[in-house]
Amino acid sequence: MKRKTGSKIVALLIIAGLFLFCSCGKDVGIIGGADGPTVIVLPSGNPKPGLDTEEKTSEPAVVTPPQPTGPVQMTARYHVLMYHNLCEDESGVNGETITAAKFEDDMRWLTENGYTTMLPSELQGKSEVPEKTVVITFDDGYKSNYTLAYPILKQYNVKAMISLITSCVDNSDTYKGFMSWDEAKELAESGLVEIGSHTHNLHNPENAGKMYAGGKNGVDRAPSAQALKEDLITSRDLIEKNIGIKPVSFTYPYGAATAKDYKAAVNAVFPVNFNTVAGDAYLPSTIRIPRCRVDQNTSLESILK
Repeated sequence: MKRKTGSKIVALLIIAGLFLFCSCGKDVGIIGGADGPTVIVLPSGNPKPGLDTEEKTSEPAVVTPPQPTGPVQMTARYHVLMYHNLCEDESGVNGETITAAKFEDDMRWLTENGYTTMLPSELQGKSEVPEKTVVITFDDGYKSNYTLAYPILKQYNVKAMISLITSCVDNSDTYKGFMSWDEAKELAESGLVEIGSHTHNLHNPENAGKMYAGGKNGVDRAPSAQALKEDLITSRDLIEKNIGIKPVSFTYPYGAATAKDYKAAVNAVFPVNFNTVAGDAYLPSTIRIPRCRVDQNTSLESILK
């Protein structure tokens, strides 16, 4: 009896081997039974018996930029891209808001074309950067930078700076369109996002952030250079307190200050700062760096040439 049972098991194992050999790429499983092992051939891609078959959801796979095959070409010239707000569909598009799909297209294009993204703090002390270098910036600190832009930054493994109007972030329960400090901290801790300042309370808050034609706007609204410096220090200190990192970068609302002592006040608090004048950027200067505005119809290829 034992010899017959042993022979039966040997025969079944031989059959199992033939099934394994002939499965040709199919998923194969072996499960136990009362009469010995049973072989089953599963449709390719299906879970094997005994595994958790509950459908799993996951974030999009991280896209790895192509790596250079030869020596990296260095240059003092680079470009800074200026974004503001994102929306889910084209019904929300305006001069300062683009769709998340457009932003993803831009990040995909940068990745596929071998661009390096750098953070403003990484520019300090440098005289050269890789030839295809861009700095991605977001102004204001909109909540969409966290909910829509951040997942795309992670997917394409690209870096960006987000400059906060700290009075709005500090009161995000009232200003619903702005991110919270917890969200800003999460962004900073990701290593992909650097938090900068966009003033504390000098971004025309009484005019919903809109520019006055022919009037004083942004930092020029400060009654003195000292008052401007105090506003910037408040912004800097709030960022450091809530995020744990002292910011080094600042973006001028509506461009640069008109008065020389106002510009000096900005430079004294933030050694890396950006204006809104379109153009190429060059190292080693990190003062009033030009930026290229990106709207819904902007082609990055037309800017980065």
